[in-house]
Amino acid sequence: MKKGFCLLLTILVIGAILRLYNLSVWQYFSYDQARDFLIIKKILLEGKFTLIGPSLGIADGAYLPPFYYYLTAPFLLLSRFHLWGPDFFSVLIGLGGVIVFYLLAKEMFGKKPAFLASLFYTLNPYMIQASRHIRNPHLLPLFLLLFAFYVLKFLENKKVFFLYFSTIFLAISVSLHITAIVFLPVLVYLFFIQLKRKSSLSILISVMIFFLFFAPLLVFDLRHGFGVSKAVVSFFAEKGGSGLGNKVFRFLIFFCKIPVILFSGNFQKELLSLRSFPILSLEQINLFKLPVLESVKLFLSLVVWMFVLVFSFRGLKDKRIEVRNKFKLILILIFLGFCISFLLPQNYSYLYYFYNLFPFIFLLFSGCFFLFFEKIKNKIFLALFLFLAVISFFPNGLKTEIRPEKYFLPSAKIIAQDFSSNDKVAVAANINESNRWEKNGIEYRYFLESLYELPFLGSKENDYKSANVLYLIDEGDLKEPLKMGGMEMETFRPAKIEKVWEVETGQKIYKMTH
Repeated sequence: MKKGFCLLLTILVIGAILRLYNLSVWQYFSYDQARDFLIIKKILLEGKFTLIGPSLGIADGAYLPPFYYYLTAPFLLLSRFHLWGPDFFSVLIGLGGVIVFYLLAKEMFGKKPAFLASLFYTLNPYMIQASRHIRNPHLLPLFLLLFAFYVLKFLENKKVFFLYFSTIFLAISVSLHITAIVFLPVLVYLFFIQLKRKSSLSILISVMIFFLFFAPLLVFDLRHGFGVSKAVVSFFAEKGGSGLGNKVFRFLIFFCKIPVILFSGNFQKELLSLRSFPILSLEQINLFKLPVLESVKLFLSLVVWMFVLVFSFRGLKDKRIEVRNKFKLILILIFLGFCISFLLPQNYSYLYYFYNLFPFIFLLFSGCFFLFFEKIKNKIFLALFLFLAVISFFPNGLKTEIRPEKYFLPSAKIIAQDFSSNDKVAVAANINESNRWEKNGIEYRYFLESLYELPFLGSKENDYKSANVLYLIDEGDLKEPLKMGGMEMETFRPAKIEKVWEVETGQKIYKMTH
C-alpha cells in the first residue's frame, strides 16, 4: 500500500509540474473559449441560465447539454473571470485522470505495469496540452476512465450500483462531447447482462439517469420546434451517401496514424491549434516529409505501436480468462473510439475528436507491460518506451501557441477608459488568424464585459445597426480601416475615424462613427 501510494504521488508531482508550469503565461485564448465564458458570465452575474451547451460543430443547429458550462462556472467565478481559473480547473481534471488511470491500470494488471503506463500517460505532450487549456473535449479522459473503471467493476462482481456509476460517467462524457457516444454499446451490453439476470428495474433506473443529463436539452428542443432533433436527423441523413469502403479505409488509416502521432508528440502546432483556422485535419497530415528528429520520433513510435499490438494479441490468447477479458475490454473501447471516424465528414477529422480513445491506448500499455515482465527479461523495449516519452517533448517542449490574457487587456482598458455611457457601442476586430471570417472581436468583448463591466456588446446584426460608436481593433496591418469588410463593418457603415490608439501589445484601435 505504501509503495503504491509513493508511486502514484511521484507520478502526480511530475504531472502537476508539467501541467502548471507557466500556466497563465502560455495561455491561448480562443474564439470558442470567449463564447463559452461569456455565456457562463451571464449565468453567474445575470441569472441567464441556459438549457443548451456548446454547438456540435459537425452538425449545424445541434447542441450539447449545458453541463460543461455549469461545471466550469465555479472556477471562472473563483478567478474573478480571469482566464487562469478555467485552465486551472482543466489541470485538476487532467490530474484526476492520472489518478484514475493509475487505479484502473493497477486493478487490471498490478502496480508495476500501472506505474510505467501512468508515467507514459502523464508525460505525453498531447495529454499535457489538453490539461493546460480548457475545452470541453479536453475534459473527457477523466470521465471516460471512470466509466471504464466501473464497467470493469460491474463485469467482475455484477453489483448494480457499479452499473449506475457507469451510466453517470458515460452520460457526463457525452454531455461534454458528442464523440463519447461511441461507447454507448458498452453500456447497452451491461443492460443485456442485467436483462438476463431479470433485473429490468436497474436498466430503467440507468436509462433515467442517462437522460437526466439531457433533460435541459430536451426541454429546449420541445420549446423550439425540435430544431436540435431535426439538425441531428439531417446530419445522419447526409452521412448515408458516403461509401462504406471509403469509411473503412479511413478507419484503418487513423488506426495506424493516430497512435504514432500521439506517441511521437509531432504535429502539435498543426493539430493542437486553438485558432479557428488553420487547424489541420488528420487527413492533411503528411508523415513522410519531416525533419530528422521528427522522423526518428515517428519511427520509434511506429515500433512502439507494433510492440503494443503484438503483445495485445498475446493477451487475447492468454491462458488466464481474466487476462483475456481485460484485453478484450480495452481493445473494444479502442475500437469504439476509432469508430467516430465513420461519423466525421471528409477533411473534418480533427484530433480533438479522438481524445475519447487516448486513455485507452495508454491503458493497453499497462497490459503489454504486464505480459512483457512475465515473458521477457530484456529491458531494451522498456528503455525504448522511456526514451520516446522523453524525446516526445522536443523540439516543442510545453510551449505551443501563445495568446494570453495580457495580450488583450491593454486594448480592453483603452476602450473601457474611452467608453461613454451615452453611447451605444459595438466592437469589431481584424483578428490575426488566416481565414477568420467573423469580425465581432468576441475575445475583446469578453474582457470588456467581464473585467471592465461594460454593458452587453452584442454580435448580432441588430447590435451593429443600433450602435453609434464602433471600436475596431486591428491585429494586422489594415491600410484602409474604414473599408474593412465583414457583416459587422457593413452593417455599422462607419463614415469617419474619431481617434486612433497604438497599443503596447501591437494592436491599433480605431474609434469610428457614422
